[in-house]
Amino acid sequence: MLLHYEFHLLLRYMAWWRTAWGLPLLGLWFLGGGVLLWLCGRYFARLPEATFPWSLWVNAAAAFAQGAGAYAAMVVIGLIAAPFTPPMAKSWFVTPMGIAGIAAGPVFYVLAVRWLFHTDMRRALKAAWLPLLVQAVFWLPATVGIPMSGSSICYEIPDRQVCLSNLANLGKQITLYAGRHNGSMPPDLETLAGEIDYPRRILQCPSEPTPADANGRPYDYFYLPADANASPDALLACDFKANHRGKSRNVLYVGMNVMKLPEAAFQRQLARRINAGFAKALAGAEAARAVRAN
Repeated sequence: MLLHYEFHLLLRYMAWWRTAWGLPLLGLWFLGGGVLLWLCGRYFARLPEATFPWSLWVNAAAAFAQGAGAYAAMVVIGLIAAPFTPPMAKSWFVTPMGIAGIAAGPVFYVLAVRWLFHTDMRRALKAAWLPLLVQAVFWLPATVGIPMSGSSICYEIPDRQVCLSNLANLGKQITLYAGRHNGSMPPDLETLAGEIDYPRRILQCPSEPTPADANGRPYDYFYLPADANASPDALLACDFKANHRGKSRNVLYVGMNVMKLPEAAFQRQLARRINAGFAKALAGAEAARAVRAN
């Protein structure tokens, strides 16, 4: 649970290959990195094993070891430092988990080069320094979240999944609250936040954290408690219209199931008689947020 957002940030990084430039950049690195490793291994480190075909394979294997080692380091550090991660960090680079991955990755790359070339650490460093330098130049923009062509894909796809997870967890917390209060749902998110078993960050949408409410508390979901006789198909909570790029909403029903709805389908839900009170309250809340945003 504590790694909820830290793994979300990792998903952002891992989604870069889904962009138009991701796969060509990956192929260029496997080929170009192998060429650089061959040149450095042959002419700087003087490694007899640094033939061109073998250098290509060594670079690919070392890159795999780099990724696996970085992932392992992020998991370990994430377990320790997740409670201290800045909420809603837009780049995993600024988290302890991300810093651990960036630091550990090159170490595992060099260790793999040393082992596969059967050499000492000094020569392995001579062979690996230029591939790692070029790698940093090309990978760092994608890693730290500098906007690039298609970068919105890297952010929005995982964001929506985490938003759905937030609403699902919100439903669980409402159920637990009702169990402790004779079946009554919390009157508002402020009351729920006082008894929540999760970090309050689940009350914030990861895509675009919106302005704080009148009390200065950043709640990015609209919630209206339902009475005991409410239909399971009635709306209980949703994210605000400005939360995501694109015309869709994530919603939580009284039956505690969550769903992503296109905006047109969401409006049809609001038009249903069982959601009349929810629709009216949501319209007022969004109008108030729009005023605060301006």
